[in-house]
Amino acid sequence: MDIAELITPAAVVPRLRVSSKKQLLQEIARRAAELVRLHERQIFDDLVFLLLAPESAGADHLKALARVSRLLRDRQVCEKLRGAEHPDAIYALLTEPQASHHAA
Repeated sequence: MDIAELITPAAVVPRLRVSSKKQLLQEIARRAAELVRLHERQIFDDLVFLLLAPESAGADHLKALARVSRLLRDRQVCEKLRGAEHPDAIYALLTEPQASHHAA
């Protein structure tokens, strides 16, 4: 899939001026809400992940990003992540085998 199929010029913000991280997230949520016609609170309350990888990691970071993307498609996993209060619980959700998320 080409990135042009995922974004439009209206989604690009070259110079966003904010004074805090919270204000940054609120402004991104506001702008995204206009584009996708959702309430900005729905977007603001979405989960945030930061993925850092060393230059030597090759494509490993892409595999990790794909894993997170698959997990976030599962509404139950998202609710569990939002409800988790301890790092160990979040870690367990992120690292458990993929098949268990789709078991009946």
